Amino acid sequence: DLKDGRSIHEILKAISPPDVPTLLIGDFNITPEDKRLAPLAARFIDTCAVLDTASAKEVRKRGTFAASKRRIDYVFADKAHFTVKAARLGAAPHRKASDHIAYIAELGFAN
Repeated sequence: DLKDGRSIHEILKAISPPDVPTLLIGDFNITPEDKRLAPLAARFIDTCAVLDTASAKEVRKRGTFAASKRRIDYVFADKAHFTVKAARLGAAPHRKASDHIAYIAELGFAN
């Protein structure tokens, strides 16, 4: 329940300490500009927002939720441990398999 944003704070308390590489992945049911996601920015990269590639732009424009064309599914990568190489939606022929379109982030380990 993200109504008051408390869930984000609870997730941050429950996840691994900062020295452990961590990915936070899921359907948050809120759009990227929602202020409730702000607490994640200190530790995590929004893998789609950080890239200026055509495929990342498609994700931002098309969204991951088929019905509303909003991006509500995320891969957040621990910025101390990961770099983002690519971000894209699942292949077009498979986008109707669910009400959510697969979101794929390709990551590397930071040096």
